[in-house]
Amino acid sequence: MAISLNAGDPGHVWDPFAGRKIWPPKKIRVLHAASFKDDPTRIFRAARFAGRFNSELEWRTRTWLSECVAQDIPSRLSGARLREELIPLLMEHDPRPAFRLLGQWSCLTYLVPNLKWEKSHETLFGALIKPGVKGDALTLRLLALVHAIPFSKAVGSLGHLMFPQNKIEQIERVLTLLTHLREGTLSASDAASQRKSLTPEVKVFIEKALHVRNGSLKKGPAEQWSRFQYSTPCLSGRDIRDLGYKPGPLFTKIFDSLRRARWEGKLRTREEEIRYLMQSFPLNGC
Repeated sequence: MAISLNAGDPGHVWDPFAGRKIWPPKKIRVLHAASFKDDPTRIFRAARFAGRFNSELEWRTRTWLSECVAQDIPSRLSGARLREELIPLLMEHDPRPAFRLLGQWSCLTYLVPNLKWEKSHETLFGALIKPGVKGDALTLRLLALVHAIPFSKAVGSLGHLMFPQNKIEQIERVLTLLTHLREGTLSASDAASQRKSLTPEVKVFIEKALHVRNGSLKKGPAEQWSRFQYSTPCLSGRDIRDLGYKPGPLFTKIFDSLRRARWEGKLRTREEEIRYLMQSFPLNGC
């Protein structure tokens, strides 16, 4: 459709395919039989619009889409073009209807190989679309999308989609942590290396992701997650400086030691940390 800007007929609507007659859209339809073959990205837009407007595909459109998928034509799309379709899908107010349709059409794996729409996706996306959810929405939704895929394959898929390297690295860190927690193999050094990269929102996501896959946390992962959350020292850099320690490389050793001791359950309170600090790093030796 187009609106004329000519002086002779300003505001005239050109509507050669009678689009206005079906607005709001009760059926999603393309204009000709080769539409999806000419541009397979229309498959993902069809899912997005159908999900947004709670619509269905017109029967011929559905037939043409199936023919396109049967011939594996979407596999010809570049990673960059797929990324440009995936991001709007993820950022829909409620992405779930569109992804359900893509699952029904056998099109999810074109976006992310090995991706299957599961009950855990419904739960995680349901939590992310609630009012008041803060943080980097795209990162959280990407994590929700790939949380059930082995992290090496998920990271490889994001690389193929040509997401920025810093985004891929951030997601890789979170998925690595999630995998360690699920397997009960998180070590103190792993926890220390992961801690700085985790925002409060990502921590909430991890806790939800740990639950949704198995219904409830097993003892091992539950204990490790609790240890991870409570292994952050009570003392701050200013506290340590006020105790008489000079800022420098020693601070890194002090915090590493405090985190490890808390991880091992040796320290629980601020007072215990101070006593541990004075014993392990005596001021007369600094």
